[in-house]
Amino acid sequence: MAPTVLIGEDEELILEGLKMLLEAKGYRVLCAFDGEQALLSAQRDKPDILVIDIGMPKMDGVEVCRRLKSNEATRGIKVLMATGQGRQEAVKQAMAAGADGYLLKPFGGPKLLEALQGLLSK
Repeated sequence: MAPTVLIGEDEELILEGLKMLLEAKGYRVLCAFDGEQALLSAQRDKPDILVIDIGMPKMDGVEVCRRLKSNEATRGIKVLMATGQGRQEAVKQAMAAGADGYLLKPFGGPKLLEALQGLLSK
């Protein structure tokens, strides 16, 4: 069965591009446009990995990660945080919240696929 990736991204063009890339590589892809939606989808659908932007509306990615990792039912979901360049403090907060890894934006498809494979193999 193909791994399931939940993408939390509020920029529609980026979200659609990531979805197309991952589906072409055989992943099952779920999408969320804000942090609350991402958290609810993760709790309901139990994806293998959540790729989420730190700067999400309604609830930031760090808080989504913190809530997932503090809940026994969702603790096993791998969380890959995405953030813009120069946001090192946000990366530190994400890692402290339990994120399993991070990507600096802008990142290309090969970098994302490499990060996903690395997390899935752990």
